[in-house]
Amino acid sequence: MIVNDSHIHVGQFNEHYFSPKVICDFLDSVAVDKFAISSTRICGGDIEKSLDDIREVLIIAKERAFPVLWLIPALFDNEIVLKYLIDSGISWKCVKMHGFHNWTAEYIDKAVAVAQQ
Repeated sequence: MIVNDSHIHVGQFNEHYFSPKVICDFLDSVAVDKFAISSTRICGGDIEKSLDDIREVLIIAKERAFPVLWLIPALFDNEIVLKYLIDSGISWKCVKMHGFHNWTAEYIDKAVAVAQQ
């Protein structure tokens, strides 16, 4: 199934860091019951901090948060990193294929296979 994209980001974005607490406090302040969340750090290659941010959101928000695994084509060129993300212990609810990257048919097929897992 393909769905329209509506989510919030956690992590470093340019010069700003949007911490898990700031994101969760904001969502509480605007009465959001449940939300999908992904980390901006994946694109920068900071895998460990990306996972830490998502884990912290899950601790704060519990079942309200639906973690989204942000996939970029470069992840498929390093299967060790991709496996590390998939096997991180985070129960990913969906994957995001960011549109600003060069998605070939081969990478799209690989992303679909990850989503099916």
